[in-house]
Amino acid sequence: MIYAKIASFSELTHANLVKQIADLKTKAGKNIKGYVIDLRNDPGGLLDQAIMVADDFLERGSIVLTKGRGLEETQRANAKAW
Repeated sequence: MIYAKIASFSELTHANLVKQIADLKTKAGKNIKGYVIDLRNDPGGLLDQAIMVADDFLERGSIVLTKGRGLEETQRANAKAW
C-alpha cells in the first residue's frame, strides 16, 4: 500500500506526488496493492493541481464542474483515459 499526504494543493503538488509515487514504486516493486492519499486537514489550494491529482487516479467521468453566473463562466474537467 502506498501512502501519500497532501497538505495543500500548491504549484508543485502534482509533480511532487508523481515523484513520490515513482520512488515508492521503485522501492516496493510489484508488491503494491493500492494507494492511500491522505487529504485530512488540507485547506484546499489550486484547482488545477487538484484536478491533475484526481486525473491520475480516475479513468473516466467528471472531476469537477464550476458554474458561474453566465454560461461562459461554466467549466468542466473530466478524467482522461490512461
